[in-house]
Amino acid sequence: MQSSDMRTVAQGMGLKLRIFEASDERGIESAFATLAQDKADALLVGSDPIFLVHREKLVALVAAAAIPAIYQYRDFTRLAD
Repeated sequence: MQSSDMRTVAQGMGLKLRIFEASDERGIESAFATLAQDKADALLVGSDPIFLVHREKLVALVAAAAIPAIYQYRDFTRLAD
């Protein structure tokens, strides 16, 4: 549901949207490799619990890639400080 809403909004704004799914740390790393290769302008992290479990890794990858990110939970931004 969340991804279909994002697709609809992105299409309406004329934006290119790529949705990545990850079920573990390796999947998160793989998604970031593709994000870096594609030179993504920004990242919106969904509310899936897998991202909470691996939030430290996720925040480190976002910082290393210097990609602006929006997180679903405040805990992520506290790690970035």
